[in-house]
Amino acid sequence: TKATQGDGIDAVVAAAARHVAWMEEQGVLRERRRDRFALRTREVVDRMVGRWLWHETTAEGQLSERLDEMIAGRVSPYEVAAEIVTGLREGERV
Repeated sequence: TKATQGDGIDAVVAAAARHVAWMEEQGVLRERRRDRFALRTREVVDRMVGRWLWHETTAEGQLSERLDEMIAGRVSPYEVAAEIVTGLREGERV
């Protein structure tokens, strides 16, 4: 193609249209759309759960209470996070 002269543009557009049609026929576009919706939904759930966890439970207080221990190296952030998550799994409002 010579885009500056307009040569071959019709062929490129036609090839792109054929490719889109093929992707539609094969279900590729539908699958991509499903994947995007699933990803977006997971992101929204993550945000909502995070807001709930930090604002409607005692998780923030538990974290605050353990910060000095983390700074002193007596406990890791992973251990504190595991305690918070374990509390949630056991049905506590941590």
